[in-house]
Amino acid sequence: MATLNSLNLTFDITNANKDGLLLNFSTSQPGTIPSFFRNDGITVTMRPVAPSVTTSRPWDDQNISADTVTLAIGAFDKSPDNGTWYIYSGTNQTSGTLVVGKTYQIITFVAGDSFTNVGAGSNASSVIFIASGTTPTTWTNSSILQEITTSLAYNITPAALQTALNATNWMNTAGGCTVTSTDTGTYEVQFVSNGLQSTMTGYGGFTPACSVSIYAVVAGSSSIPALQIIEIDAIPYAQTQTWTSLPSAAATVTLIAAGSGSAPNVQQVTLSPTPYAGTFQLTTSLLTTAAISAPASATSVQAALNTGGNNYIVTGSSGGPYTITTVALGSVATITVNVTGLLVPVGLTGTMNLSTYGMLQAFLDAETSTLGLFLEVQVIPVAGYPVTVLQVPVTVSKNVINLGNLSAIPLPTYYTSTQVLALIATCVGNVATPSSETDYSTLPGGVKPTGNNVYFAPRDENGIWCISSTDTTWKVISKSAIS
Repeated sequence: MATLNSLNLTFDITNANKDGLLLNFSTSQPGTIPSFFRNDGITVTMRPVAPSVTTSRPWDDQNISADTVTLAIGAFDKSPDNGTWYIYSGTNQTSGTLVVGKTYQIITFVAGDSFTNVGAGSNASSVIFIASGTTPTTWTNSSILQEITTSLAYNITPAALQTALNATNWMNTAGGCTVTSTDTGTYEVQFVSNGLQSTMTGYGGFTPACSVSIYAVVAGSSSIPALQIIEIDAIPYAQTQTWTSLPSAAATVTLIAAGSGSAPNVQQVTLSPTPYAGTFQLTTSLLTTAAISAPASATSVQAALNTGGNNYIVTGSSGGPYTITTVALGSVATITVNVTGLLVPVGLTGTMNLSTYGMLQAFLDAETSTLGLFLEVQVIPVAGYPVTVLQVPVTVSKNVINLGNLSAIPLPTYYTSTQVLALIATCVGNVATPSSETDYSTLPGGVKPTGNNVYFAPRDENGIWCISSTDTTWKVISKSAIS
């Protein structure tokens, strides 16, 4: 039985506008996204393609099975309208003393330690408390604590956030900071004193659901103050990152009738999935065929098997299954099939649940029976930066019959600042500071990078050299984003 609610996405992964949805693999005609319904569960098949290097078809499959792939449905620029959040120091404490009056969270509790004498309501992971003393009863088992800010309002002003950060012991020790903002939900934290700083982390309980991301734009050094960017981003209303690769080429050989002294041998060869191109070979007790182009007719398969004489009769549809009958009577060996040359659809399949609390909240906020949203596919290569490969508008409607069980929205996978810096290091290696914007001698190979390589860019603030992954020329990086 066919899947009742399925979504087949074939799209041009090279499309510069990220809207390269196709009707199918065999045409360049644009595809149409169907309507979605809030309580439904959807089976999704994604097939990313690129313009073919051949003239026999318009597209070639692109394999992204080793990458982190996220499919999501949501809205742009949705800010929280309720809730609170915290900023963490980014530095784990596993022993020592606390500062009275400061707020802490037990990140990981290890049995044997005890913090109830210094203000913790209980000894357990995730407990938040204000330190009433300096020395826990026992802290010798490496329980992990981090100092955090006091509870922050969902719409906190830059000035109030600056006050909250500067009230923490970790920021006070670092020399303080100033906080500015040019966009709702985005804050720039400029450390006052020079020095390498740990990247802060954030966590919030927002309505609608949002995440807190913090990036170290400038890590800081003995001569440079750190700069970190805080972003409060809407979490998609529904998404999935769990995928199964589409099956690779395979062949099944089934014995239909065993040959004997009075009967011919009959075997059936089935290729799966049905190949759209490429070649395969059959090996019988008499010969190994030359490469047979797929999808092949029964006549073509028969001709390949009978190059040494009229030994086989082949029937079946183009592409198979093929029923192969020996002309001579008697038992023969099982046919084997070499499928390494076959081309079959390459892609991912998974499920997306639209019966989520986030989707329900979106409808409640909108007070309407339909929502105009966006469907997006993002790919994070094994060694590379996140790339949006598809983004198209979609409509989600309420159901007349509401039988869906609401589920929490799964959190997406984000790069931490440490991972971002590690990626940068992977891309550029150990490179000395350029002497000018046109000094490429310090780059690997001594030449200006091309394509998707990493570029240096001079900041006009403090003369710091930073990194950009997308610029085709060297220029000042915006302080409002990390490339």
